[in-house]
Amino acid sequence: MRPSRMIDTVMTAVKDAALVSLLFSTIALKRVEAALSAMEKASLVVFLSAMVLMSFCQVALRQLFGTGILWGDTLSRHMVLWAGFFGAALAAAEGKHFAWETAVAALKGRAQAWAKALAGLSTAVIAAGLARASWLFFVDDKAAGNVLFTAGDLAVPSWAYSIVYPAGFALLSLHFLIQAALAGGDAVAPGWLQGSPDGASRGGGSPSGR
Repeated sequence: MRPSRMIDTVMTAVKDAALVSLLFSTIALKRVEAALSAMEKASLVVFLSAMVLMSFCQVALRQLFGTGILWGDTLSRHMVLWAGFFGAALAAAEGKHFAWETAVAALKGRAQAWAKALAGLSTAVIAAGLARASWLFFVDDKAAGNVLFTAGDLAVPSWAYSIVYPAGFALLSLHFLIQAALAGGDAVAPGWLQGSPDGASRGGGSPSGR
């Protein structure tokens, strides 16, 4: 075998191996995001149901008995934040945030994929910065030992509420990182990553042979 042909064969094998590795990485990322989305949907249902139930109980108690749950309104307001972050995380997973949408939609092909990757990476960095800042706020809040509300003998600390900020922004950052990685993979190997592990054989050969 000629040296030049041997080099071509090695380069083709390396390229095929890299694309297969990229494909399986993409599948793994999509499964992680699907698992996160399922958890977020279930959590969102729980929080929304609890909010509706709490509001109903408050109205019923005030109309029938002229009283209510003292900490009910406070708890409902804080559950709104949790529900909002879970909704934002689901929107990030489905690419339904408005950021950069107009600019990305105007592009086609690899340019659009690279723009999506850049948008996702930029937003992930911003969300990570907000997560870090809110984590510092959470640490200070926990150190202060403030009480959010009391329910009987139970004193609920205020940090149980403030943890929503670092957790929510960290979750958003993770989703945007996954979206950036998927868009980057599509930019490197456009179209080929849409399939399954055997997608190359269904497409009629190895990706390097196209």
